[in-house]
Amino acid sequence: KKDILKDPCSFRPKNLKTFFSSIHHTSGVSGEIIRSDCSPKSWILEQAAIWNHWRTAGYRFRDKMLILRGFNPVPGRPLYKKDNFRNWLYYSPRHLDEKYLNKNIEKIFKFSPKFIRGYPSSIKQFAIYCLNKNISLPNIKSIFTASETLTEDDRALIEKVFSAKIFDHYGQAEISCLFQECEQHNGLHLIPYYSFVEFIPDKKGNYKIIATNLNNKFMPLIRYDTGDLVEDFSLSKCKSGRTTARV
Repeated sequence: KKDILKDPCSFRPKNLKTFFSSIHHTSGVSGEIIRSDCSPKSWILEQAAIWNHWRTAGYRFRDKMLILRGFNPVPGRPLYKKDNFRNWLYYSPRHLDEKYLNKNIEKIFKFSPKFIRGYPSSIKQFAIYCLNKNISLPNIKSIFTASETLTEDDRALIEKVFSAKIFDHYGQAEISCLFQECEQHNGLHLIPYYSFVEFIPDKKGNYKIIATNLNNKFMPLIRYDTGDLVEDFSLSKCKSGRTTARV
């Protein structure tokens, strides 16, 4: 990450026209925001992997989904918006306290989502509100979490409140690797067509995630140290039939 922050242009091909790239930024939780350029093919494969993950959880195109991430409403405007094409309802993850939800819960309730997608912290906050208010969303089939570490306590709470299983997802804005939870809920599987990943032991007994994306020609990070760690990984065959590494 330090090398990219120091000279990001050195990681971009000099003779490749990148005006069709999509730009991604890390959340900056470490205090330093990294910009990455993503090629069209890489972005298509990323979206294919995500939608395939949702399909594993029973999602079909235009199933109703409540999104608690990626939406920052303009001051004075509604705290929700509808994506009519995909049949999704976005609600601001920054307005999940009782004051705002009391005014908007009827909109969510009438929407009657079958799936929830969001940050673990946002879904947890919404789950606590529903629990305290004795609100039931009976049609929830599965829940998708990403972008934050999902603790076992938070998983147990969310799944209890909504009577649905969580399917967790791990990735980065640097477009380096993806891991996704399958229907067996026994770790997150590496997506093999997306990247090549090495698990390098550190001095504390954990493993560094070192990744090489296989498709992003616009910013090809090779043996990139993601800065993230896993406690352990498994190469054994999953009961789902998948044979990729699990973390």
